[in-house]
Amino acid sequence: MKTIDLDLLQTIVAFADSGTCKGAAKLIFRSESAVSIKLKKLEEDLGANLFVRSGRKIELNERGRDLVSDARRILKISGELIERATSRELTGTVRLGVPDDYIALLPGFLSRFSNEFPSVSLYLHCAPTVELKPMLTRGELDLSILSSETDTKDGMVLQTQPVFWVTSEHSNVHFHKQVPLALFPEGCIFRKWAINALASVGREYKIAYMSAHISALQAVVQAGLAVSPLVRSDILPGTRLLGPDDGFPALSNVTVMVCISPTLDGQRQNALALGLRDIMLTAV
Repeated sequence: MKTIDLDLLQTIVAFADSGTCKGAAKLIFRSESAVSIKLKKLEEDLGANLFVRSGRKIELNERGRDLVSDARRILKISGELIERATSRELTGTVRLGVPDDYIALLPGFLSRFSNEFPSVSLYLHCAPTVELKPMLTRGELDLSILSSETDTKDGMVLQTQPVFWVTSEHSNVHFHKQVPLALFPEGCIFRKWAINALASVGREYKIAYMSAHISALQAVVQAGLAVSPLVRSDILPGTRLLGPDDGFPALSNVTVMVCISPTLDGQRQNALALGLRDIMLTAV
């Protein structure tokens, strides 16, 4: 018997709710291209056209709208089945790891986490992703916010952020023959991207400042002492962005994931997974 992937149904419902692939991508925490691929796969799996396409614009046709109505019922039933089969009640302490440069994400995330798990005490551990990953694997953390180069199946996507070259608006260090960089320690993907990007255009550089703490890198940049790759939420006033016209190639987008330790018992894993799913769906 033919079955339908629930992930594809969630995608078309998100498209119906937002009206665009870009809007759907934000709702389900995937890239716009991933949404487009999933919608095409749904049509292929069903052997039916669900959209009216005009250039790059797509709209649901009558069959697509009918499917969305059915999809909502299926997803609702699926959620109810999972909730009945899995205890949502979580108590005790949950150990959360978070990279220093994602501290700005915590207020909203923690507020939703508290609402979802009112009986949980939260222990926060700040460290670079390169340290948090093995801690999660060893069971020293229950869950962690991590940086990823791509959208993987290892966790739930919290958001995707562009990474920018940043310097002081009053500095000319980016003109130096040997560009001074302020970077996180070895293992940071921003560090790797920055070094590879400069090497790709033959720009000389030196790692002038290094710290595991975002506040230290921000201070160095604001002081006009170096250039640093940062996400938008970590860019402070008094700085400016650099781009290809300044001799700095565009950097990749970073995927921010929430991952659960594989060492947790099944019930605790399921409770966290269900709760985090709801947090993701209500994220701004």
